[in-house]
Amino acid sequence: MEGIVYKGSVRYTLVLCCALQFWVKGEEDYEKTLAKYIALCDRGGSASFRELVRSANLICPFEPGALTQVVEKVRSFLKVG
Repeated sequence: MEGIVYKGSVRYTLVLCCALQFWVKGEEDYEKTLAKYIALCDRGGSASFRELVRSANLICPFEPGALTQVVEKVRSFLKVG
């Protein structure tokens, strides 16, 4: 059971990192970001996670500094830090 919880937590975290990047991009250009998201959904299951992330013009959560812009935007939105 532990393995299932751990793997699910990792997947959820990776998806959240990408979702937050889409949120930041959507604040800048909603229509373009929505089109990229839909295209990503259409490609789901056809490539590796890294390839899918790259194809959506997102930064892979495994890359150093991948969440820097996202964290700044979230802090500003929540008015913290």
